[in-house]
Amino acid sequence: MDLKQKAWQLLIQALLKYGGETVKNAVLWHLEHVYKINEINYLNNPERLIEALYSIYGRAFMMIERDWCYELKGNGLSCENDVANALKALKVCDHNR
Repeated sequence: MDLKQKAWQLLIQALLKYGGETVKNAVLWHLEHVYKINEINYLNNPERLIEALYSIYGRAFMMIERDWCYELKGNGLSCENDVANALKALKVCDHNR
């Protein structure tokens, strides 16, 4: 699994932690159908992903972002409580491969 796939899976894990399987599925459906964001294209506009998740979770997204960031750091990405910047860095790495 490459780092792009791993980062998406870490988001899935964070969504599961803060709502379980049903909520995770609802959020992924919402991202896909309302925001047109999915596992394939989420790095194209990390800010839009964060905005979408914030619109779904409100201020509670800060907890999800904190956990996601912690996991990203554990997988070698620089992340100082700002997932959007970490994903931008990942996009650059992915593009350079």
